[in-house]
Parts: sequence; C-alpha cells; structure tokens
Amino acid sequence: MKIKYQRKQSGQIALIFLLISAVLMTLGLSVSRKETMETKINISEEKQKEAFNTAEGGINYYLGTGELSYQSGSNKALVESSPIGSNQVGSTHVINFDEYILENNPTYFWLVGHDSVTDAIKYTDFYSGTSLTICNNGVSVSAKIDYFYKTSLGEIKVNHNYSLFDVGCNKTVAVGTDTTPLLLVITPIGAGTRFSIEGSSVFPKQGRDITSTGMSGEESEAEKVKSRVRVTEKYEIPTFMLDTLVAGINIGY
Repeated sequence: MKIKYQRKQSGQIALIFLLISAVLMTLGLSVSRKETMETKINISEEKQKEAFNTAEGGINYYLGTGELSYQSGSNKALVESSPIGSNQVGSTHVINFDEYILENNPTYFWLVGHDSVTDAIKYTDFYSGTSLTICNNGVSVSAKIDYFYKTSLGEIKVNHNYSLFDVGCNKTVAVGTDTTPLLLVITPIGAGTRFSIEGSSVFPKQGRDITSTGMSGEESEAEKVKSRVRVTEKYEIPTFMLDTLVAGINIGY
C-alpha cells in the first residue's frame, strides 16, 4: 500500500511539473513574440523617419540643382514638379491656394508670367482682363491690398488700399488697359482668413508644386518604406518691387 501511495504521489508531482513547465514555456514564447514585435516596430519607425528625411532632402536637392533624383546612402528620393496655374470654372478663372493666411501675414498672386528656366519676370505674359475679383473664403476681416503694375514708361508702381472684406467674392480691383499688371498682395488685419482671386482671363503660373517620395532600405521596390512630402513654392517677389512699396499711391477700390 505504501509503495502504491508513493507511486501515486510521484505521478501527481510529475503532472504538476509538466503543467508548470507548459505555463513557463507559454510565457517565454509570449515574451519572445513581444520582444520581436517591439523590435520590428522600432525598426519600422526608424525606416519611416529615414524615408521622411530623404524625401525632404530630395526637395532641397531639387531646389538647389533642379535634379529630380536624390540619393543618400541606400536611401533615395524621386521628385516631381508641376506648375501652379489657375483653374477654370465655367467662364471664370480662379487661383485658390487653399491656405490659411495668418493675421498680418501677406499672401500674393502673380499677374505676370515668369521664365520657366530662370524664374525671371516675363513681362510679355500677363493677365489680360480689365478687372479681377478678390474672394474672402474665411471670416470677415480688414485687409491691406497692394496692386503692383508697370507703366508704359517702364516704371514699377504700386497702389495701396485698406478695405473691409466680408465673406464672399465682392471686392473688385480694376486693371489698367495702358499698364502691365504685375502682382496683387493681400494682408489680412485683425484676424486670419483665406483668400482667392477670380478673373475673366487666364492667370499666369504662380510657381510650382513639388512632391518628393523618399524610400529607405535596401529591400526590393515593393518592400521599401516610403514617405511623401509636398511643398508649394511660389515665385519670389524681387527686391526692386518690395522697394516700390514705399512709393505707392493710396486709392480706393
């Protein structure tokens, strides 16, 4: 009887040992899976960061060299550039950057074209309408309007105006037929808002949309981690036009 009892007790101990071993093995596998998953997440985050930085590097490289391909170690970026022009809605031409303009920060719309290679002002390409309309797509604000133009004598001048803008397309700016329209600058005062312009004629190109896709890793194309960065680059206002601001004429629209 004693031997039988001892065998029974030994069997119970063995069973308990096996159960404990199974639990410990399960916990060990669980921890292993968790550590493996965390490692993969960390690697993925690092690759995503590399892809984003490479995409930004691609844009900077394009702006500096005009090249559409950028390489940084095993990472690379492909850049696409397209001109920003006006959209046509019925018979109306519209420029809308769909950007929120902060209080006291100017936004501007080119009324004259630029050379596609040098970005220099191209005075033979300009908005040919006799007027244009400013649309306030945000909240009612006051705003400063600076309208640049070139006279028949070749002088660059600017007209200033301060006006209250209600929401909607209700502010008209006359464009002289004996002058060349150059630039319209609008600065909201007291609050931020959104502006766009409309006209009866095609507006010149405003700049370019630049999209850069950064790819990290040495894997195949389908397995690479990718990140995309997009920027809108307007043609810059030259210094000689900014200097003209102090010699402007105050008028009412």
